[in-house]
Amino acid sequence: MRLAAECELEALAGAPTQEELVLIAPGSGRPEQQRRTLRALESYSGRTSRISLAVDNLPGRLRGKQWYEKQHSRWLSLYRLDVFFLPYQLSPYLEKELPDIPVAVQVFDVIPIKFPHLARPVSLDAARRARDCWTKRAQVVLAPSRAARADIAGLGFPEDRVVVAPLGAAGGFRPREKARARAVLGLHGVPEKFILFVGSTEPRKNVPALIRAVGTLARQRAFHHDLLLVGQAGWGHAAVVDAIREHGLQERVHHLGRVPDEDLPLLYNLADCFAFPSWYEGFGLPVLEAFASGCPVVTSATPALHELSAGAALEVEPSDVEGLSRAIERVLGEPELAAAMVEKGLARAREFSWERTGTAVLEGLKQAATMRGREEARLP
Repeated sequence: MRLAAECELEALAGAPTQEELVLIAPGSGRPEQQRRTLRALESYSGRTSRISLAVDNLPGRLRGKQWYEKQHSRWLSLYRLDVFFLPYQLSPYLEKELPDIPVAVQVFDVIPIKFPHLARPVSLDAARRARDCWTKRAQVVLAPSRAARADIAGLGFPEDRVVVAPLGAAGGFRPREKARARAVLGLHGVPEKFILFVGSTEPRKNVPALIRAVGTLARQRAFHHDLLLVGQAGWGHAAVVDAIREHGLQERVHHLGRVPDEDLPLLYNLADCFAFPSWYEGFGLPVLEAFASGCPVVTSATPALHELSAGAALEVEPSDVEGLSRAIERVLGEPELAAAMVEKGLARAREFSWERTGTAVLEGLKQAATMRGREEARLP
């Protein structure tokens, strides 16, 4: 699954603007991920002379604090930048090293701070330290939804400096011919009829509730669907395993883990229902991917997911397991409803694109560039 930052960079590379972009990346790290990132960056920089690529090819494996302190500020000093953009939250290490230039950061959500019981202690500590940095140092924060903007403003950051840049679904997420999709996925042992979930199995995603809902349906003689979980086993995965065992679903719940990028859109196409009962999201990209793929969606009635769905999905409270079960049952048992939901989802997906994301990001960077000096970045 492509990183949102990669898609944003691609959108920025193709944006109709004359601004020069300097892409700065470490030349070390996890080999597979690093090769992929550098290939992407090199492809962007090769499209136009207004994009430059700066890569640290240093010996050894400099990571985190070492790379920030030893190299990042060196690259920044070589360019006369109008604004520095991080497509992730600002690190305390980098905050100390940044020259006196405007900074824009991307904050996808503040879930560890808003819901600390859904985060590991180490994640909560990192989120708090990052928050302290960007509230003090960033001129502009980019958020993926109005709901995320409200959360960020709730932490004390001026709302007029939070720019909403919604995400998009990559071009591969589109309706496919099901027979061909099934032929491609035949070797994966994908069942004939299934409900799909995409995401990690960390507590925030509320997967045990989905398993309990499927367990309720599985007691019905006419229910013939399995549940496919796609994504890495997150912290707290034991609760998922326990829920599967508790409801006797060992043969009906399949955890595929990560799947190749090219296979994920096919799974959305083959699923009869996409279920995403997350407790909270900053945006909810899997829901948009399901919409774009022509899959009916059942999701949570929480702020960002409600904003994204806009009437195209069936929504239930994440604590309502019975409601989740009934909603899935309606999608599977009412063909006319499912068909109408597919059409609404496709229409909703057309309202989002990475090109629009790139335009919004660029506007945020321009806004940040008009603000000079650390004093302007500090909160009152």
